[in-house]
Amino acid sequence: MSNSCIEAMALGKVVVATNGASYEQLIENRVSGYLFNRDDPCSLLAAMEEVMSLSDLEKRTISDNAKRRIDSLNPEKIYQNYYRYYDRVINEWSSEVVI
Repeated sequence: MSNSCIEAMALGKVVVATNGASYEQLIENRVSGYLFNRDDPCSLLAAMEEVMSLSDLEKRTISDNAKRRIDSLNPEKIYQNYYRYYDRVINEWSSEVVI
């Protein structure tokens, strides 16, 4: 996955990317960007036409969703999620261990 997709989404750009090439891990189709089918120029054209016909409000909504998606990947947030998860697992495991 290219950094340019992540950077574009962080800047609130409407991204059109290939489905099945890992972009779907970042983009929810028609929510935080657009995905088109690989090796399908008609699918690409349809996605581009749909993006070009979006209203300003729809563009702003997708832009905001894209920014939020990238923000959710902030290392500090991810670290805290892992920390809470491992802390919970350790506490549950240690409470079940009988010595």
